[in-house]
Amino acid sequence: MKSGFVQSGSAKINFEIYENSDTSSEVLVFLHGNSESLEYFKKQRDFFEDKYTILLIDSRGHGKSEFGGEKLTLDLMAEDIFCVLNQLRIPKANIIGFSDGANLALILGYKHPQRIKRLVLTGANIKPNGLKFKFWLPTVLSYYMFTLAAQLDKKNEIHRDMLSIMIKEPNISEESLSKITAKTLVVAGENDIIKLKHTKKIAKLIKNSRLEIIKNADHFIPYKMPDVFNELISDFLNETF
Repeated sequence: MKSGFVQSGSAKINFEIYENSDTSSEVLVFLHGNSESLEYFKKQRDFFEDKYTILLIDSRGHGKSEFGGEKLTLDLMAEDIFCVLNQLRIPKANIIGFSDGANLALILGYKHPQRIKRLVLTGANIKPNGLKFKFWLPTVLSYYMFTLAAQLDKKNEIHRDMLSIMIKEPNISEESLSKITAKTLVVAGENDIIKLKHTKKIAKLIKNSRLEIIKNADHFIPYKMPDVFNELISDFLNETF
């Protein structure tokens, strides 16, 4: 395993790469969700590292990655990922994103389609209203709480800005999704925090995609149901459709 930092704008972005001895092996890039870190995918790393080169990245302001001086946005965070791929000289990769990481994967999918082989989107949304109201409301309340707290202690600014992403972003157009050319697997839990009709819309708008709704699952499928999730990804990476 090799770890390090890549300079992207004003921030250093942390990564870990587990290179496969087979130099022809494909690269799997895992992108975590809001307020998490690359450690979220430990069970996926352990499962896949014998067959693939695994790249784990801490999103800007998360884990060991710096916040930087720019305003935290999904577009900026996606460009950080693109910068890491460039610095590590990875010409094409499979991107597996969870939650906000899936939203980053979507952005990479339509901004840099030539660099993406396949996409796995788990718990993605393209608009803030894709979140079910009972989960959206507490997030909004927490955002305003941290906004007030940030006036007393600047340490709370990071929490405020992370929550800001969840209530103000993403803002991905239907036209943008039509630009995604990579084969795509859209995944959600039967009891996900994302509205089912919203997930179905994403799958419908991406031309070369299919939808998998996992029974008896909530939003956190990669962590809570790693065996099911890992096998699903493995089958997808090896199938033709």
